[in-house]
Amino acid sequence: MIYYILNIRDLNDVTYSEVMEDSANTVRKNLATTEFVVKSNNIPKFISNESVTPISTLNYVQTISLMRTNTWSEED
Repeated sequence: MIYYILNIRDLNDVTYSEVMEDSANTVRKNLATTEFVVKSNNIPKFISNESVTPISTLNYVQTISLMRTNTWSEED
């Protein structure tokens, strides 16, 4: 699984049939609502054709680590 951190301005440019998320309503956003994450088993066409450029491309462990930061999760 590949995880892509994308800029929020690209939210409506994602082809959701190419990723695991169903729509813009089901993506995980950071607390500032400036970035979101999608995941896929392959490189989506909207990334390979450069219509959307990821901020980061991560594996599972890297993504879990990022989601635990105060940028993505509120402190308990």
